[in-house]
Amino acid sequence: MTNYLFLDIDGVLNAWRAYTVPLHKQAWADFTRVDGKQWGEIISPRMIAGLNQLIHDYEVQVVWSSSWQRQAPAFGQKIGLQGADRWLWLQLGRNDTVHKSLAIGKYLAELGGAGDRIIWAEDEYKPESLNPWMDEFGARAIVPSVWTGLTPTMLFQMRHFYADYTEPAPTAPALRMPEMEPDAPTSPAAPATRQPKPNNIAIPLIAGTN
Repeated sequence: MTNYLFLDIDGVLNAWRAYTVPLHKQAWADFTRVDGKQWGEIISPRMIAGLNQLIHDYEVQVVWSSSWQRQAPAFGQKIGLQGADRWLWLQLGRNDTVHKSLAIGKYLAELGGAGDRIIWAEDEYKPESLNPWMDEFGARAIVPSVWTGLTPTMLFQMRHFYADYTEPAPTAPALRMPEMEPDAPTSPAAPATRQPKPNNIAIPLIAGTN
């Protein structure tokens, strides 16, 4: 039995519109801009750490299912996904959910088996897409958005799905989510007039990537 994760990038790891969401409504408090293929991708280091933990605990075999194609492994490694440079990537006829589904179905027809636990993380997934392999394997779809990427709730759902039939791997040093940084001390509120709220949210850069 194998735990599979077919992983998209844009809208899943790269929440490329997160910077348009007010800070208090963002899925992660540490969204960070990195240099990438198109826009300057927006990722969350805490999300990446949580995904690393999930992959480690349940020995998940990740397969890239993204328009990034051969660029996906290098980008995954750049943003801190452990082992991402060794994950396979699917060749797509066209970049749409139907062709991604066909590629995943072909992959599983060759390598999949009874009892495999399969998740497809795809922001443009549509239930009406032709995905016969999902019923065959009892697969699940995780559907983030370009405003959030994978959320903490989605990571929890993925963990629960894999855990139904799998105990966390007992070997190898455990990876752990980094502790949240303590809030910076705040000064007493001044009786002065309030400052106007900024219209734009600054997104920090990951050091050394620009």
